Amino acid sequence: MKEKWPYLALVMVLVSSCYQEINIIKMLLLFVIIIRIVQEDNLLLLVIIASLTIVLFGHLFWLESYHNQQMALIGKEQQATLQINVNDVTLNGDLLTGYAILETEHQSFWTTIYYKVTSEKEKKWLSEQKQDVLIIAQVSFDAIEGRRNVKTFDYAKFLKSQKVVISTTIRDIEQMYPLIGWKVKGHKLRYQLMDKVRQDSNGPITDYALALIFGEKKHLSQEDLAVFKELGIMHLLAISGLHVMILVNLLERLLWRSGLTREMTQWVIIVVLVGYGWLICWNISGARAIGIVLLQIIYGKLFNEKLSTMDALSILATVNCLKNPYIMNSSAFQLSYGICFFVILVNRMQVCFVKNQFSNTLKKDYLLKNIIRMGLLCLLIIPLIAKYFY
Repeated sequence: MKEKWPYLALVMVLVSSCYQEINIIKMLLLFVIIIRIVQEDNLLLLVIIASLTIVLFGHLFWLESYHNQQMALIGKEQQATLQINVNDVTLNGDLLTGYAILETEHQSFWTTIYYKVTSEKEKKWLSEQKQDVLIIAQVSFDAIEGRRNVKTFDYAKFLKSQKVVISTTIRDIEQMYPLIGWKVKGHKLRYQLMDKVRQDSNGPITDYALALIFGEKKHLSQEDLAVFKELGIMHLLAISGLHVMILVNLLERLLWRSGLTREMTQWVIIVVLVGYGWLICWNISGARAIGIVLLQIIYGKLFNEKLSTMDALSILATVNCLKNPYIMNSSAFQLSYGICFFVILVNRMQVCFVKNQFSNTLKKDYLLKNIIRMGLLCLLIIPLIAKYFY
């Protein structure tokens, strides 16, 4: 399967995308890729792709049924229990917003929450909480409004990529108390670390530190985000390959200097990266960067050979699509995996050209062909960048 994983990833991405929204261009791309896979004459590849496509369709059908059950609650009002992760909510004035796990008598699902605080005592209690909270309250359910025209952000699609299909308004709180447990302690630790950063720095530095260390950008002002967008450096605020590789290289140098073997160093790096992944809540770009490093280390240990970055990226994209087919609606997934995919392709062509530049068998038109190919790859990525940044 070496160098074959990109075919699988492209099929999973396009099948998931076409299922949600049929598009002639997507269908043509899928058709071309399938023809190319058949030309590989690799029976194992065909069997794996066919099997995982069936699994993907099964998951999509199950998700549609699961979401329809939630949609049946729209317009109703009833008592429910909400588990709120302290890191997933924001108290802005008298309005508490964010995400929560909602449990009714027959269902349990993720939802957005809205609650207008009714008293100063309640507001103070909520603002001082540094651990997860359980709320028993009367709630009402509403549909999430999609975009009103083509050029606006589709909030409903974005939330669906987060497995959220309805919103919840909290009406009357009956009980509210802190939760306990090992998972709660983990959430509390993350909150305390973020709180430490807030206390030790001031102004914009705090917001940048939270974004660069924890991937937490909700505290950044809209004006600052607009400037980063205009300068084309939004990726600097995302936990990405750059951050992870700096961390890995620092760890390697420190551990080698301390006398640890290469084998032990790799195990320490695995533990640290998994811990850091938890710290940043496994956001899409961070999980991609950490996942590539972990896959390459583990693959090397199991098979004693190197796993290419393209194969690792493709495996992660495949796993993401199978785990959550609606992740294709996420701009973070499209940008993180899409741009990374094209960058690797262009880089491969550049390396290929350098290797063959001094070869005796170099053809006269080799340089021209590679320049044209790299130019086409760069042009293909322009619509993706323009859609989200311009």
